[in-house]
Amino acid sequence: MKQLLAIIGIAFFVFGCEKNTPFVPSDPNKPLEPDEKKTNVIKIITYSSFEKTDVNGMTTFDYDKDNNLVKETHFYKDTIFPLLYSIFEYENNKKKIELLYNAAGTAGYRLSHKTTFFYDGEKLIREERTSPSMEGVYYYTEYKYDERGNLIFEARVQVDPYYIWATEYFYDSNNLKTKTVRFDDQYIDIIGYTEHYYLDELLSNEKSYSSQNVLYSEYDYMYNSEDKLIEKTQTKYGETRILESISYSDSFISEKIVYDWDSHWGYRFLGVQVYTYSR
Repeated sequence: MKQLLAIIGIAFFVFGCEKNTPFVPSDPNKPLEPDEKKTNVIKIITYSSFEKTDVNGMTTFDYDKDNNLVKETHFYKDTIFPLLYSIFEYENNKKKIELLYNAAGTAGYRLSHKTTFFYDGEKLIREERTSPSMEGVYYYTEYKYDERGNLIFEARVQVDPYYIWATEYFYDSNNLKTKTVRFDDQYIDIIGYTEHYYLDELLSNEKSYSSQNVLYSEYDYMYNSEDKLIEKTQTKYGETRILESISYSDSFISEKIVYDWDSHWGYRFLGVQVYTYSR
């Protein structure tokens, strides 16, 4: 989520386009007609103010007849030309290829990289990234699973120079993830870990520790009567701050207020996201 907000908020370029935008903010709380039902999210508009008067960006989503996501497009503020977009290709309803295009000024759009996905049955086991500007695979991710189908190992690997960012996952007898362990860039030393706690099988709390077992951050999750997440908070430095506040309509997310809290920027408001769905 943080990456998504960063992408649509970067003032990377402006085409000099007019202000009449290709979208009109929809009312997420508009009641469904008797023969209507919400399906896929097709638009997320991000506002830079609580009043929702200043558009910071928009992301749109297109699907094929099988409800597979085939295009994801990011706009900067209310410009009519995308900042970047991704095209997805499928085989047997499994994502096989992602092509990411970036805006290139008067040259239009340029292919930034291609990601190819590999499976063992239904399980994703590897992603490989290539670029027109580089030879061969320059980055890949591998996934391993236990006999119950739980993801137990994930490794993101940079080929040259070689770095590996590895993560191991542990589960209880109910297949609930109980611990995440992060390793250094050579998969030798543990640099930190997170413990996950549940209430009625809903994630309720996470505690993150350093390699010296020092607690440095804690997350809490709150749900509504339908077991849908409505608030996420973070506690550190002896303070508790809201990171996400989520509203729903017809059991679908209608609005999300997002914050960030890091050592560089401190605690800051990132935006209000308004969701629109196909009907």
